[in-house]
Amino acid sequence: MALVPGLGIGIGLLVLVIVWALSIVAVVILAFIPKARYGIPVVLLILVLANLILFLYPRSDSSQPSPAIEDIDNLFIVRISLLLLIAVSVAISCSLIGALHWAVPIRARLLHSKQQQQ
Repeated sequence: MALVPGLGIGIGLLVLVIVWALSIVAVVILAFIPKARYGIPVVLLILVLANLILFLYPRSDSSQPSPAIEDIDNLFIVRISLLLLIAVSVAISCSLIGALHWAVPIRARLLHSKQQQQ
C-alpha cells in the first residue's frame, strides 16, 4: 500500500522519516543542555533499535512463490537520489557538529611576566 501513489512511498518510510527527524531534534536539544549530554547515546540507541525493528519486521508472507514477470522499478533514480541526499546531509551535519561543537578551541590565559608588572 503506497501512502503517496505517484512515488510509491509507504507508511514504513514515513515512520522512518518521522523517527529520524524526532531523534535529530532530540539530539540537538540534548546537546545544548549541559547536564543531559549523556542522553544522546540513549536517543541514538533507541533510533538504531527502531530502525532495526522497522527494517526486519516482515511486511508480508515470504513463502509466496515469486511471479515469473519481473517488475521494473521506474523510480530507481529518484530513490537513489533521495538516498544520496540523505547521506550527504548526514555527512555535512556530522562534520559541522565536529567542527563547531567538539573542536571548539579552549584558549589559555596569558601569563604575566615580572617585566610587565614593574
